[in-house]
Amino acid sequence: MLHNKWIAHVKIGGFLILLLLLAGCQVPHEFAGTELSPPVPIADIDLESAAGPVSLFDFKGNYTLVYFGYTFCPDICPTTLNMFKQVKEQLGKNADELEVVMITVDPDRDSPEALAEYVGHFDASFTGLSGDKATIDQVGRPFGLYYEKQEGSEATGYLVDHTASFYLLDPEGNIAVIYPHGTLPEDVANDLEYLINNR
Repeated sequence: MLHNKWIAHVKIGGFLILLLLLAGCQVPHEFAGTELSPPVPIADIDLESAAGPVSLFDFKGNYTLVYFGYTFCPDICPTTLNMFKQVKEQLGKNADELEVVMITVDPDRDSPEALAEYVGHFDASFTGLSGDKATIDQVGRPFGLYYEKQEGSEATGYLVDHTASFYLLDPEGNIAVIYPHGTLPEDVANDLEYLINNR
């Protein structure tokens, strides 16, 4: 009888230890995009904002969503910027931890002032950046940026085919996550909450 009680106590004790060990193990976070390990460094190159020269390095210290698009874009760009607006709203008190930057792929039409007005329609905190083609190409190289002019309609003039993905920079200024177009705002916000809370 005593032997059976001893076995029962051992089993219960072992089970409790197992529970404690499992409680101490954290399930790895699964990102909605592709996490880059190690993160990819970017170049410290100035582009032009309506307020003057700006480098992506100027956003170090915060997380930054970077998107390459243009103001004449008929669908993907406004959809993406509206999604970014929703991400900031869902972050609530942590919204100040996130910057949003759109870099034009249409520098012939997108002046810094035009970009500032365009991104400002979505959120006053968003930053629009322009520059000459050579500089944009240099900035976009670590991102694998692709863009090319295509014939449009008489109303639109030319259109620009471009990379639809967007990118999350970590506070050190590296590309940490690549997201495909169509990623849900709640999924991006969930990734950011995880990163912010585990800094």
